[in-house]
Amino acid sequence: MVRINCRLKERQKDEEIFYQAEKYGLDLSECEEIICLRPKNSGILVASSVENLWSEVCEECYLLSRYKDILLKWDKFNFLVESVLEKSDVCNRKQEAIQLMERMLLRKEEYLWIEEAGCPILLYKGKDTCYNVLNLFAEQMGDAFLRAGQEVEYFDVEKEGIQGMGRLLGRHFRAVIGMQTNLFSVKMEDGTFVHDYIKGPKFDIVFDHPVWVKFFIEQSPENFYIVTHDINYVNFIQRYFGKKTYWMPLAGQIPKTQVLSNIYDITFVGSYVPYWEEVLLIHAMPREIRFIANRFLLALRKNTNLTAEEALYQVYRQSGYVPSDEKFLEMLRELRRAYACAIHYFRSRTIQVLLEAGIVIDVFGSSWSASPLCRYENLRIHPDITYEESIKVWQQSKLSLNSMSWHKGGFTERMANIMLCGTVLVTEDTSFLKGRYTLGKDILVYRLDELDKLPDLIKFYLADETARKEIAENGRKKAREFATWDVRAEEFINKFLESKLSSKD
Repeated sequence: MVRINCRLKERQKDEEIFYQAEKYGLDLSECEEIICLRPKNSGILVASSVENLWSEVCEECYLLSRYKDILLKWDKFNFLVESVLEKSDVCNRKQEAIQLMERMLLRKEEYLWIEEAGCPILLYKGKDTCYNVLNLFAEQMGDAFLRAGQEVEYFDVEKEGIQGMGRLLGRHFRAVIGMQTNLFSVKMEDGTFVHDYIKGPKFDIVFDHPVWVKFFIEQSPENFYIVTHDINYVNFIQRYFGKKTYWMPLAGQIPKTQVLSNIYDITFVGSYVPYWEEVLLIHAMPREIRFIANRFLLALRKNTNLTAEEALYQVYRQSGYVPSDEKFLEMLRELRRAYACAIHYFRSRTIQVLLEAGIVIDVFGSSWSASPLCRYENLRIHPDITYEESIKVWQQSKLSLNSMSWHKGGFTERMANIMLCGTVLVTEDTSFLKGRYTLGKDILVYRLDELDKLPDLIKFYLADETARKEIAENGRKKAREFATWDVRAEEFINKFLESKLSSKD
């Protein structure tokens, strides 16, 4: 893997070799490709313009500071200083170069800005939850960063514990990235945030509705950003928490195994949760909360295009009461039972509609054994499967169903993976798809308020192999172009680390 510091242009290759020399203890004789250390009369030091020459000066000032110990060991420190001064004199900016050199040697802002792009990206791993999916996301994103020329480190809080974060203090990272983690909220004994002592921008990638991780967002260090796959969540966080938030759809992995033959007509990989248990919990709530919860749930069921916050707005608007932002957030968190009830109801109802139409559907998740839908002979229940096993299932499916957890403007890894497996994605509608994927060409889409149309859609494409394979291939090509972790890693670097934050945002 070649490590690249993209904030160096004229001396990027030199910096790569310096870094290898530092890492592996190389001698000067093994680093003859370093251009800035070649004899001045070689002609190689001649820049194409004064502007380029000044760029060399600036970048060599950085190299002087960053690799001072190596240069002294090689007895080349004074050589490079003299070279820098000679070039700056040609540019008529010698005094400016001396001042820049001093600031670089003192590790001032100019130095830290360039250094950051060559620092490792730190990724957090944690609890083995949700079938280890969050840890897999961290690893897949990390592998993509490596392929993009970034150095990557991991911190596994389950293995090292919170106290293990002490080894990170004072270090500089290009980015510190967590997968919906509470680590950014950890504090020192004096009440300051641990991450205020770790240099570099911090990003927490949030998958659920932001209100469920309210504390993590509110209790956060400096230089902290939220990343989320749903554009509605971006607006919500900025509106209620005032945190800088960036939008990044999730991504999938290109399968490593060969294309497998289809043995399933339509599959669904996911758990069954009895929604009526949530209903019982709603009935047990205090009367004033239960009153709002029932109307909130009704609003979600009557208008399935509403986000959770829009549904609650509607409830309050109809009651004539306008709560403060703080009260609104408190109530939205209190209504998580009703929110979950709507999600689980529509997931179960979607499967039921297909079963009632006589469509054979294979579901993967032992929890379906406790579902009332077991009475349908055309429901085939399989045990729980790992992430890797789900990839194989999707490769063996003609179509695969995706149910959103009320992400009305999101794009999930399941959607990407189904397409990357060369399977027709049949997904609940989301505003993200508009203008990005063509319905009936790249993917198939259904609406929760029009579930009665879903069986005919499924039957048509199960019967038309040519049309089905065309959609599967179109979806696969588009997902490979726009929805892999390699694509996301490049976007993360270019949009967040360079474009968004390059102005010291």
